[in-house]
Amino acid sequence: MNVIDLFIITMKEYKRYKSQLPLEITAEPFSIISEKDLTAIHARAFLIRKYITREDSVHIKKVIDFAKKLFPADNDYLDGIHKRYCDAHDASIVQVLTDGKELSLRKTVDDILYGLLLHADKKRIKRLSNSDESLRYFCLKEFLIPIEKILEDLDQFLIGKSPNMNHTNPTVSPLVRIGKSKSESKKVVNSPYWSNIVGEDATDESVMDIYNNQSEEEKMILGIVVKFLDNLKTNRLSQNDMQDLVLYENFSDWGDFSDARKALLSIPGYAIGSKVNFNTRKDNAYVKVLREVNEAFIIKMRHIMMCNLITLVKNTKGEWRVFSFRI
Repeated sequence: MNVIDLFIITMKEYKRYKSQLPLEITAEPFSIISEKDLTAIHARAFLIRKYITREDSVHIKKVIDFAKKLFPADNDYLDGIHKRYCDAHDASIVQVLTDGKELSLRKTVDDILYGLLLHADKKRIKRLSNSDESLRYFCLKEFLIPIEKILEDLDQFLIGKSPNMNHTNPTVSPLVRIGKSKSESKKVVNSPYWSNIVGEDATDESVMDIYNNQSEEEKMILGIVVKFLDNLKTNRLSQNDMQDLVLYENFSDWGDFSDARKALLSIPGYAIGSKVNFNTRKDNAYVKVLREVNEAFIIKMRHIMMCNLITLVKNTKGEWRVFSFRI
C-alpha cells in the first residue's frame, strides 16, 4: 500500500466527516459564530492535520511528489496543486495579539491545533489567551476552506488515475467476538472464510440436533426463507412465485424481483444461518445469509459478523412473510 492508497483511503473518511459538519459560510467576516460552526471548523481542522504536517506519511507534498513519479504527464497539474497549497499559507493575513506579538496564518492554525485541540501546549495556550475567539475562527476558516478544496481536487485527480486501486476482499471474515475463549477453540476448517469463529465444522448428528431443538415456528420461518431464496435463484422467476412468501403491503416495492435476484447472486457460496432471531415483541424475525459457506459449521459463542439479513414480519393474519432482504 503506497502513499496514494493511504491518501485516498483517509480522504474517504475525511469527506464522510466533512459532509456531517457543514460550515455556514457568509460574506461577513465577523458574523456571529455559532457553537455548531465552531465545533465543525475545529473538527475539520484537526482531521486535515495529517495532510499539512511534514512528518506525516500523507503530507500533501509527499503525495504530490509520489504522484509526479507515477504520472509524469500530469506534472504541470500537480505542480499547480502544490503552488495552491503554498499560496494558502497567506502571509498577508496576520493575527496581532493583545501584547503586540504577531502570528502568521499558519502559526495561528498550529496554535489552535496543538494548543487547544490535539495537545495542551502551555506556550501556545498562553499565546491564544491574548487573542479573540472570533478572530481565531476567522483565521482558521481562511486557512481551512482553500486547503480543503486543494485536498479534494487532488483526491479526485488520484481517484481518476487509480480506478483499480486494490481493495481486495478479505479471505477470512473480520468479526467481533463477545466473551472469553481460547484460540484453539477456532475449529472451523471446511469453510475457511469463517475460520476466525469460535466453533467447529458441523456433523450430520450436530445438524440434526439443531433441527430437533428448533420450534415449529422457527422451522416455518426458515422454510419460508429457503423457498424465497430458491425462487430468487431461478431464471424463470415470476411474481406469482412470491405472493405467498412476501408481505402483501410492500409487495409492489420489490418490482419484478430482479434487483433482489442480482443481490443474491452477488453473494458467493451463500447459506442461511439456522438461528432465527426475534425482536422483543416477537413480531419481527431475522435470518442471516452468510457468504462463502462451503460446509455447515457450529458457532459456539456470540459473534457480531458482517452478513446479509432477511427480515420477516407477521401479516394481518399472523402469518410470517418476507419484508426485506438487506445486502
